[in-house]
Amino acid sequence: MIQLAADGPRIVRGADWEALKQAFARQHCVLLKQFVDSQLLERAVALMERTTFRGRTVTTSAGVMAQELEAPKTAAPTMLFQILLHSRRLFAAMGELAPEPVLGFAGRCFKQMPGHFRTWHHDQVHGKVLGLSINLSRERLVGGEFEFRDSKRQEQHRFAAAFGEAVLFRIGPRFEHRVLPVGGTNARCGFAGWFMAQPVLGVKHGAAGDPAPADAPMQAGH
Repeated sequence: MIQLAADGPRIVRGADWEALKQAFARQHCVLLKQFVDSQLLERAVALMERTTFRGRTVTTSAGVMAQELEAPKTAAPTMLFQILLHSRRLFAAMGELAPEPVLGFAGRCFKQMPGHFRTWHHDQVHGKVLGLSINLSRERLVGGEFEFRDSKRQEQHRFAAAFGEAVLFRIGPRFEHRVLPVGGTNARCGFAGWFMAQPVLGVKHGAAGDPAPADAPMQAGH
């Protein structure tokens, strides 16, 4: 079991953990139920409500890849998750799932308004090996599901994570993911991050009592 709380990650290696590892080895993506505990969820949502988000459009040669609102890297909810998830204990656990040791973590808070989306992409830059998408939307969503596919096996998985749940997924040239267009009237709020095979510049400490490497060669990308 893995859960994120205000005092850092809680990791219990037992039958549930072994089942999660087996599921991840089969399909390279899993849903982490009750990933964020209730007290931390309330704190994060309160911080999100007081944060100013800025419009962000990502384009490629094929056209618009993503539309969303993004919180500044120094915004309180971003830093909250960044600090808690940059944990050596968590890196060790993720290293059991990743193809190489995990040495860093970087992420960001976002909002996707109705009509916003993300097309298929693989995120294979800056040493990213695993992706994490946490749902911070208290309201019921229409659309906005997270999809993951494996081009080698011709497999595709769709997740509609509940409030506080997260999708953990593999990053690599054969793995792609996207977010379907958000419908209805409610925004899709969340935190997206990446476990990396190298340290991240400027991140000096993880969860309380859990120092993480400070010497890092580069910033995380988008």
